[in-house]
Amino acid sequence: MEKRKKHDLKKYCKMTKIKFWGFSMIGLLIFVIPLEIGGVRQIGLVHFGNCITAVLGSASEYVICGFAVGGVLLIVREGKKRFYGFFNTFMTCMSLMGAVCIILYILGLAPSFLMEERFMPFIMKQVLYPTLLYTGISPFFMPFLLDWGLLESVGVLFKPILRPLFKLPGRAAVITVSAFFGSAPVGIITVDNLYKDGRFTYKEAFIVGTGFSTTAISFMVILSELGGITEFWGIYFFACLAGLALTAIVMVRIYPTAGKPESTYGGQVYEMEEEADQETGLITRMLDAGYKKAGNALGLRQNCISMVKNSGTLLCNMIGSSCGMVILGLMLNYYTPILEWAGYLFYPFALISGCADPMMVGKGAAAALVVPSLPAVYAAMEENLVSKIVLCSMPVLSIVSIPLTMPVFFNTAVKYSAKDLFLIYVERMILSIIIVSVIVHFYTWF
Repeated sequence: MEKRKKHDLKKYCKMTKIKFWGFSMIGLLIFVIPLEIGGVRQIGLVHFGNCITAVLGSASEYVICGFAVGGVLLIVREGKKRFYGFFNTFMTCMSLMGAVCIILYILGLAPSFLMEERFMPFIMKQVLYPTLLYTGISPFFMPFLLDWGLLESVGVLFKPILRPLFKLPGRAAVITVSAFFGSAPVGIITVDNLYKDGRFTYKEAFIVGTGFSTTAISFMVILSELGGITEFWGIYFFACLAGLALTAIVMVRIYPTAGKPESTYGGQVYEMEEEADQETGLITRMLDAGYKKAGNALGLRQNCISMVKNSGTLLCNMIGSSCGMVILGLMLNYYTPILEWAGYLFYPFALISGCADPMMVGKGAAAALVVPSLPAVYAAMEENLVSKIVLCSMPVLSIVSIPLTMPVFFNTAVKYSAKDLFLIYVERMILSIIIVSVIVHFYTWF
């Protein structure tokens, strides 16, 4: 039997190795490795965001307004295409409504109920600005994470784990971590870029986008404070992490995720990961994969320009629709019983999971779809630890959110249908209630 050719790292020049190590380290520091600066321990992306926030100050509202107006101009330019089909028409109307509300709020002319702290001020600070900030600055740094061999190198290590459990290539490992420490839009946009590059099939992109592109760890801190569970951060963090993994294992094996095709974007050739060579050490194989990608990478400037351009268009499409959907969700919550009615869908699962107030948990599961922070607000009203942690975990484990992730999903090359996303949301909420309840019950017993 013919032996495999061993990997030879000497064939790569010094500059290729410097690019791999230097750019990959920058990518890790920006998206993955937390750093303590000024008493704040966060990933580099959040530190950059804090600096920009300090510089912008109150001017951030005008930046948000500018992107909302840009979204209206895109709608005018694209014309009838934006009103094709019910859901496209609905989201376009939400974009227009959101843009109008933002402009009226900036001018101080919005209706009195929108000027209340629980409406436009809340939306601007807690929804639109974080979305604008992190979706806006992340493309400047994404090439360090995606294009210089880090994905391929880590992929060699994690391929034996990710393929059997999640039906994913090893290169997905870095994306799942960066999404968890960055933000959901960052994860979805990263997946979109890899899909268009031929490094993910449609099914793989769909799995990562709907299974791992969750809220940032910084948002988890906010949720724990809102829900009054900061002293139980350890079990809350573990429950979210374990719930994310266990839910994903189930989701890839059921409809609709299981039936997605293994096609590639534009019919291009799929970039296969190299098969394991048992004659070569793991570290050598990892470095060989990384150096090979770094040696073939395009220029940093070219990659950054492309990503920033795509991000700008995405933000223009997102800001108005996110604002419109959150306003609609808040109105449903404060002025109608619809969320309570929808909560009955999840009530039986909360009941059998031993939650002390299954109706509140069911309502929280329905509310997370339209206003992600609402379940944590409900958690603050609860006394039972199981119910509190289950509610605070919902925005983390739901993935699908009308104001935060749906506008991103619908503006990527990976085609997500509204039907699939709503079904995935229901499935994830049911699994999350059961899995997190079991984990917290074990914690309270022992």
